[in-house]
Amino acid sequence: ILKNSTLQVSGNYSAPTIMAQGKMKEMYSADIAWRTDFLDRKATFSLRLSDVFNTRKFSAETYGIGFNTVSERKMQSRMLWIGLSYRWNNYQRQRERNNNNGMDDDMEMQQGF
Repeated sequence: ILKNSTLQVSGNYSAPTIMAQGKMKEMYSADIAWRTDFLDRKATFSLRLSDVFNTRKFSAETYGIGFNTVSERKMQSRMLWIGLSYRWNNYQRQRERNNNNGMDDDMEMQQGF
């Protein structure tokens, strides 16, 4: 990986849950992201892939007297995100500018500003 880069891997797991009339099955997924700064750290490129193994889905069983239902829902969860940002200027807050001029908030108040 490059000098000004970061790599992030994250996972999510929800254990099976027992409900009054059934149960929800476990859910799990993994995401991965990479980010790098370039052009003297004025620009950033990022790339993120959600649900790397395409395993994110909802499954449940519901049952009672006279019925039994099994449901499964698979969302469009695998997505690729691409980002590019550029920092146009070296923004400084007004307070930092004042401090650079040798004045801080206390001095400004004493002078009536």
